[in-house]
Amino acid sequence: MIWQNIKLSIKSILVASMILLIIGCATTAKYRAILDQWHEQSIDDFVHMWGYPNNTLKLEDNKTAYVYSDKQIVSTPLNQMPTNITTVQNGNNTTIISTPGAIIGGQTYSLSCTTWIVFDNKTKKIVNTTFRGNNCIAY
Repeated sequence: MIWQNIKLSIKSILVASMILLIIGCATTAKYRAILDQWHEQSIDDFVHMWGYPNNTLKLEDNKTAYVYSDKQIVSTPLNQMPTNITTVQNGNNTTIISTPGAIIGGQTYSLSCTTWIVFDNKTKKIVNTTFRGNNCIAY
């Protein structure tokens, strides 16, 4: 029974570590680099690749901003490490110490990213890109 709990906990830790490793490869700098490549490109080509925006803003100087928004709620699984039982022998006395296993996980995170793509209405060329959020990342 204890070994099954240990194996399950080890598997959970390995899966969580692998996910963190994969996520660790994604960065805001890579996201910025992808957006920068779109400067002076066609807004129609951008929409073809990214899809339609969540919102549109009319700006001054005959410009428009397409707004792309993404929000997610992510939860980590709740795991309890197995109980640790230690036996201490002192002469004729035996003491058994039971330490409850640590509880890990169970957190909920809110992830979001909003991206603004500004283009000139006459030329249909992208003139600026910007973003904000804690999940504006690319691999």
